[in-house]
Amino acid sequence: MVSLKLNVLSLRYSSWSMRPYLVLLQAGADFASETVSLAHMRDPTGPVESLDERRKLGCVHGLFPALQIDNHDDEETKNRQTTTTLIHESLAICEYVAERHPEAHLWPTDPLERARSRALACEMISGFSSLRNECSCSLFARVPSFAPSPATQRDVDRVMEIWTECLERSGGPYLFGAHFGIVDAMYYPVLTRFRTYGIALPTEHIQAYAQTVESTPAVLQLVEKSRGEPSLALYDDYIKMLGGDP
Repeated sequence: MVSLKLNVLSLRYSSWSMRPYLVLLQAGADFASETVSLAHMRDPTGPVESLDERRKLGCVHGLFPALQIDNHDDEETKNRQTTTTLIHESLAICEYVAERHPEAHLWPTDPLERARSRALACEMISGFSSLRNECSCSLFARVPSFAPSPATQRDVDRVMEIWTECLERSGGPYLFGAHFGIVDAMYYPVLTRFRTYGIALPTEHIQAYAQTVESTPAVLQLVEKSRGEPSLALYDDYIKMLGGDP
């Protein structure tokens, strides 16, 4: 028997935690989650945990999320043993879930479309640094009159280009067709950033996509879960500095 536990940072803010959390929900996986509290996020002036201290909280290389996979021997065996494996990196976690739940259609079935989908997921990991740094993820915050820098605007334009091309090619309602997949989960936190900072969605096609994503049951469950997650001054103070409401 296998049991899963996703160790996350506060889902109000942690975009990298949101992504595998969404994928696990979409797949219908039986999993638990545990929200890790790091001292320097509660108090930016405080000490930072050592790598060993962070590993005790359930990670591999000091960062979260991490998926804890416990493989149990036969439950009827009195001397039952458990082998624990930690998978780190959000995309790797999503890949594991996709392999365990092929019925969820988390990747396109066509090899070419699957390669395109993976490429866009990887682009989210390696790119959009200005958008990520200037528009920190804060699910329920709102910042009026935000003006992105030229570099951030280029990142925004690229996201809109990706969404437009994918929706035109697949026909929607999701980026690669009928199913909410890993690539939608990878870009969902960007959509929340657009909502937080009042960045307009330029076309009806993209607006319809956003509404579809935001009404997806897995997304609704994530949002509801996030309401009970801890607030962190590290992120809320940045929103306040911009004149926003966290």
